[in-house]
Order: sequence, then structure tokens, then C-alpha cells
Amino acid sequence: MDMIYLTGEVSGFNSFYFYFPGKDGLFVGLYNKPLKNYSKLMNETLDMCNDLNWFEE
Repeated sequence: MDMIYLTGEVSGFNSFYFYFPGKDGLFVGLYNKPLKNYSKLMNETLDMCNDLNWFEE
């Protein structure tokens, strides 16, 4: 499955998005302050989507 993503910081905001063109799905996180365990949140959410078979063709 293809995935387009951005992780980073813009103007003091932490943000990320993952777009899955094959499923026309978008997962977005926007935060206005630093977030501890930022990568853990992303990974756990993507794992949950995978466990629910959202990424199956």
C-alpha cells in the first residue's frame, strides 16, 4: 500500500499526516504544544488501523 506522509514542526505546531491513496484515507495529528511520546502515538494508531485491517487491498 502506498503512503504519503509528513512529520515535522511548523510555526510552533507539531503535526503529522499520513495519506493512503489506495484507500482514500487521511490520518492527521495537529498539536499546539510539544507532545511527549509523539512517535509512540503515531505508531500505536497505525498499528490499530492495521489490526482492524484498514490497509488490506
